[in-house]
Amino acid sequence: MKTLKIKEVIALLKKVEKEHGNLPCVASSDDEGNNYNQVIFAPTPMRFKGDEHGNLEWESDENPNYICIN
Repeated sequence: MKTLKIKEVIALLKKVEKEHGNLPCVASSDDEGNNYNQVIFAPTPMRFKGDEHGNLEWESDENPNYICIN
């Protein structure tokens, strides 16, 4: 599965906002919806390293390569 970029997320959110209004945001822990958390923090640039299975591990806040949304 491809990781979404910031512009793609913004475009998708704008489309949903146009159709449903300014709704609160939640983030799912997985694609099956086993757990949800409210998005309450500002997006945070972070640096992660990944393995061959797509698992991410935090490295530092310097030279970010991802944006954390919660």
